[in-house]
Amino acid sequence: MQSKGDPVETMVLPVPGEPGENLRRLRLRKVLLGEERKLAGWALGTALLGILLMVLHTELAWFGHCQTGREEKRRD
Repeated sequence: MQSKGDPVETMVLPVPGEPGENLRRLRLRKVLLGEERKLAGWALGTALLGILLMVLHTELAWFGHCQTGREEKRRD
């Protein structure tokens, strides 16, 4: 039995597989992260465009005195 003061030995085991496999995995991971970054950029751009269009529609409707369905029902 080991006492609390004795250090525990650790052994590093080699990763099974071909020698260049880790480099291929790293390269694939970098490609996937790049694609994820592009997708996130497109999602952010689309969201900002949607917000911009909603604000633009609201402003144009207010300045143009556009009647929505609710306003038409109130006048009837």
